Amino acid sequence: MLTVVVGVVICFVSSGSPALASVANPQLTLRSSVGFQSYYNPQTWVPVRITVVNRGKRPVAGDLIFSVTHHAPFGGLLRWPLTVGPQSTVKTTIAMPGNMLNQHAVMSFVVSGVTQALTRLAGVSTLGASPTGMVSATPQAVQSLAGVTIGNGAVQMVTAYLTPSQIPAHSMMLESLSNLYLDGEAASALSVSQVHAILDWVKAGGVLILGGVQPNAGQTLPFQNVSPVTPQVVIDSKGAALSAFAGAPPVTGLLPELLGVSTRGSHVIIGDAKHALVADRMYGRGIIAYVGLNPISPLLLSWSGNTMFYTALFEAFHTQLARARFDLFGSGGTWSLVTAAEQFPQLNAPPLWLWATIFLLYLFVAGPGLFILLRRNRKHERAWWILPILSVVVAGSIYEYGVLVRPNGILTQSVGLIDIVDPHLAEATGVEALMSPQTRAYSVSTPPGTYAVPLSESDVLPKQTMTTYLPSGSLLNFSQVRAWSGRYAFVAGVMRHFGAFSATLQYTKKEVYGTVTNQTATSYTDLALVLHGKVVMLGALRAGHSTHVQAVLASSTKVPFALQLANALPSSSSGVGHSIFEFVNELASPSLPSQAILIGWAHAEPKLFYPDGAVLSASPQWVVRQLVDVTKVAE
Repeated sequence: MLTVVVGVVICFVSSGSPALASVANPQLTLRSSVGFQSYYNPQTWVPVRITVVNRGKRPVAGDLIFSVTHHAPFGGLLRWPLTVGPQSTVKTTIAMPGNMLNQHAVMSFVVSGVTQALTRLAGVSTLGASPTGMVSATPQAVQSLAGVTIGNGAVQMVTAYLTPSQIPAHSMMLESLSNLYLDGEAASALSVSQVHAILDWVKAGGVLILGGVQPNAGQTLPFQNVSPVTPQVVIDSKGAALSAFAGAPPVTGLLPELLGVSTRGSHVIIGDAKHALVADRMYGRGIIAYVGLNPISPLLLSWSGNTMFYTALFEAFHTQLARARFDLFGSGGTWSLVTAAEQFPQLNAPPLWLWATIFLLYLFVAGPGLFILLRRNRKHERAWWILPILSVVVAGSIYEYGVLVRPNGILTQSVGLIDIVDPHLAEATGVEALMSPQTRAYSVSTPPGTYAVPLSESDVLPKQTMTTYLPSGSLLNFSQVRAWSGRYAFVAGVMRHFGAFSATLQYTKKEVYGTVTNQTATSYTDLALVLHGKVVMLGALRAGHSTHVQAVLASSTKVPFALQLANALPSSSSGVGHSIFEFVNELASPSLPSQAILIGWAHAEPKLFYPDGAVLSASPQWVVRQLVDVTKVAE
């Protein structure tokens, strides 16, 4: 009974959210579809496909507006400009913070301040599951993954059927998926930007399966160079290798299989190097797999071992899901970064000797000086009004001096995390805090490839707080912020030209040695190497420079890992650095068999925030991580 109810709910939601009653313009209809067949991860940016139908005879230029409510510390309005021609339909995909997609989420289309149409945003959270996208020309393909589990049955796989047009053109909007299956026909229909988004997503830790038989996705032009197998010939097989691999009964009939030659660096899972049926290869931190089978083959779908085969297949993939993407919109992610960022720069107080001199002069004038002057002129009674006036003048002068020396610009503090995938791809997550001694408005822009949302320290953000999403990036506007009240811009995105570390490292059971070169544009005050749970302090490393590594790896230590890491990164010992150390500890924790982790601490902002106006910035605090290969040397 429970299965039937859940199925009905998913079917209802997956059909897309219907348009609500039009508010002011019956000629306009607004519809939406959340995530991937309504599956989404509330901890990431989620793609929302919007359809606007204009049946009128005039073009309509307006804005998609989402009012952020019940999501403190987030607030204000999110805005996407949109123009719809006469008697036409516009389809667009926008990115929404996943934690805002609940039963209260409503998107509106507003023209000149008047709401024209509404649509409800609804989806199914995939927390605790393994979401998989099935991109195929045939919807029945999702049946091939029904009942599949991973993690020795601990995690259920949920599969969404997708058409090529539903693949986002930005890798961040694919973060709700753990796996993506492409068949040959669907792969041929992808645009260049969609292919780049998929490959960037794989580099960051996704699993891409190239499937199908004549064509296989690995035969299509976009994926030929990354496929672990070069397809060669189709044979009719009894499926003995499949049965043996899955530990399942034999296939009853002849099954078409597309065999090929494995490419260099690939790992053959079923078959051999010259007759590979299933193989995979590392691609960045993710996996690209080749499966020379047709998922909608009636023989395969009716095979009793189909679920066992795909379960065993996903267990065979070895992906290193070590990434800097946290719970972007939860208390353990965003708000912890905000807590670190709220330590604003300290205002420079006048020197103590100046205040001491002014105080002593005041005491002399108000005391002995005034007494001698009045006694000489025999005007003692005038002390009753001279002393108050003197006190007011001195106090007013001190106040005016404070007004003159206090900054007139914006005080900022930025903190963040950068996960380097390769020299041309890095994932960034950061927060910039803004505050001013004056009541004022703030405007902050972010570069292309990033998404931002506004935050408040304690106040409820008013609706006048507007975030506009453009192809050139995000623009955050905070209106009429009280003096000394904090506002925050939270950003996540990809960086294309950050650079990377180059490392040549070898290790034995007792020591690690080699060279690390900083090929980023950033200098690091602290750099640490983490290998198999041991931390090696490398010190400072300037941009373009190298450091020699030679350190003993103790076989056992009583020093906890977190303490080792803190000792190797002195910047984490106090202030802002201490506040973000829990993130650093998480970044360095994975123990990888053939890779080490470099952790760098930089005090230069990577150009993710552009506040409008004069800025007084505190020392930025950015932590950079990269996985580097290490070679084991026989002793």
